[in-house]
Amino acid sequence: MNDLMEKFKKLLPTGNSPVLLLSIATGFIVAFLIAGFEILTDDILLAEISSRPLWQIALAPGIGLLLAVSIIHFFGKNSGPGTSDEFVKAFHERKPRLPLRDLPVKLLAGAATIGLGGSLGLEGPSIYAGATTGITLSERFKNWLRREDIQVLLTAGAAAGVAAVFKAPAEELAIGAHVVGLGRDLYIAVSPGQQIIEQDLVDVPADSPPPECRLEAA
Repeated sequence: MNDLMEKFKKLLPTGNSPVLLLSIATGFIVAFLIAGFEILTDDILLAEISSRPLWQIALAPGIGLLLAVSIIHFFGKNSGPGTSDEFVKAFHERKPRLPLRDLPVKLLAGAATIGLGGSLGLEGPSIYAGATTGITLSERFKNWLRREDIQVLLTAGAAAGVAAVFKAPAEELAIGAHVVGLGRDLYIAVSPGQQIIEQDLVDVPADSPPPECRLEAA
């Protein structure tokens, strides 16, 4: 075990190894984070609201919006309501920064909005969560990274977040590769999210024929 750790320490500070290893870590962290966020939002809050009387369902989105505004106002210090647009803004900054303290605030506000029936998708908070995870890791291990590696981790985290939500890493790999021009690190980042989140999908053999569809005259 000690020999393995020594080899790991020698490998980490050399070449592209730091950003590759941190991309893997980013993918796993984001996958578990978004899995919990999705369970809280869809399986708990939204499922509970859907079983309520119609008048409560009608009032729920407004209550969720008020809760989200209150959460951001009281707990988000100098934090706005933006999510995915914060990632875009950070990517174009010379020194990108997404404070980790704002992440739970944004996720709770997003869960309140979406979980109570608001017109908002999971992708916005997921992009923000992934980007924040990537930038936090880059700040923690900045001595081992080049300046361009920070943007790679930022985008890899955002791509991992969207891949975890849509369960489609290939599409997010294309988006991320288009943004930063590096597909390898993004693929490594989004793959753990796909492996963890897609457990509810049914495996279909590649050579299986398409389902038969018949049209009958009325």
